[in-house]
Amino acid sequence: MIAWTRHSDRTRERVWHVAGPSIVGGAALAAAACLADPRPAALALTVCAIGTYAALPTFWALPTAFLSGTAAAAGIALVNSIGNLGGFAGPYLLGWLADATGSQTAGLVALAMCYVMAGGLTLILGPPYESATARQREI
Repeated sequence: MIAWTRHSDRTRERVWHVAGPSIVGGAALAAAACLADPRPAALALTVCAIGTYAALPTFWALPTAFLSGTAAAAGIALVNSIGNLGGFAGPYLLGWLADATGSQTAGLVALAMCYVMAGGLTLILGPPYESATARQREI
């Protein structure tokens, strides 16, 4: 996590440093849901956790990258509110899908799709890529 965020700071690139681990984490969670052997499933869950914890610190730098002042505060509050709603609705979704299908696989795959969608939305809605070398050329 620390190495990932340092690399993001060094290159001044945030979008791919959030989207990449999110998509990898979603793919790993989907793999863990589909694996029957617990050892590879535990490895896949570990990769999912690595993706989650690599993306989170860099994600919180995104709102302040294109918002300032009170807009940044409102944007961070909105993101936090939506995250809290997800923390409330997620367990209900997992339980509902487990009851409907008789398996935990569908719920984990649904959460994996949320990870992948978060990475895709970050790529679509995030500020454009601007590396440190591009900024140096402007100076």
